[in-house]
Amino acid sequence: MKFFTLVIVLTSFLAKAQDSLQVTEQNKSFSLGTRNAFILEIPQATVKNTKSDWKSYLRSNTKRSVSEKDGELILPKGTITDITSDSVTVFITVTSAGPKSILTVFFLKNDSSYISSSTNTSEANAASFFMRKFGISEYKNAVLIELKQEIKKSDDLEKKVSNLESENENFRKKIDQNDRFVSRTRDDIKANEADQVLKSNNIVEQKTLLNHFTGTAEQLKIEDKKLKSMTKELEKLRDNKDKSLDKISGRQSDNRDYQKSIDKNLSETIPAAKGEVSQQKFVVTAIQNKLTNIK
Repeated sequence: MKFFTLVIVLTSFLAKAQDSLQVTEQNKSFSLGTRNAFILEIPQATVKNTKSDWKSYLRSNTKRSVSEKDGELILPKGTITDITSDSVTVFITVTSAGPKSILTVFFLKNDSSYISSSTNTSEANAASFFMRKFGISEYKNAVLIELKQEIKKSDDLEKKVSNLESENENFRKKIDQNDRFVSRTRDDIKANEADQVLKSNNIVEQKTLLNHFTGTAEQLKIEDKKLKSMTKELEKLRDNKDKSLDKISGRQSDNRDYQKSIDKNLSETIPAAKGEVSQQKFVVTAIQNKLTNIK
């Protein structure tokens, strides 16, 4: 359900993204008063980037540098051949309006008039085209940044799936290692139990020997020492068996935990992660389409 909701939202978003950028005219106030201005809203563009890129755009087209005073950008008097043969001084403000920047431009001519569609349609159309060309480039740059970020998210999500699958493989290897350990330890326990039987028999024989001993006191002391040594060895065998059983129990407990993790990954975590990958790929495709439709 979440995936289909996302599809609907992004499809609607794409439809909006297909609209062309439009330059409008309106009387706006700036440092010299209220005059006709050309206004362009650039989606996703930041004020900082728009200012910097607009300065570069003007410099590349006019070979003149832009100055800034009290937040207002000023391109000194000179020609902008793409707009008019007259010399113009350009005043610019860049403001933020939510997820977009607004570029407002005033073109002051030599005769103190301002370029406007009401006075000179040709110049106004050229000014609009000049700004719109910049706006398209700026919008594309912003979407390219977005695209790179979403592609990285997609790569990270695919890596997450790969890591989960590798995690399961590591769990399976640990289970196999533990199973082999348990098998070897059980063989060791069998050998240990056989040694205990043998050692117990030896102790019985040694006790019988002591019960019927007829030798010297010194020899008796030696034989008694042998019995104590045998008893300690038997106790050590029993202790080793208990430790081995504890190790088997621990490894089997680990294996149950590993298997639970594998089962959860297979039934929940990996499918959910793959679902996120699918959604993110749709996001990437939507942004790629948005980029293509910026005109």
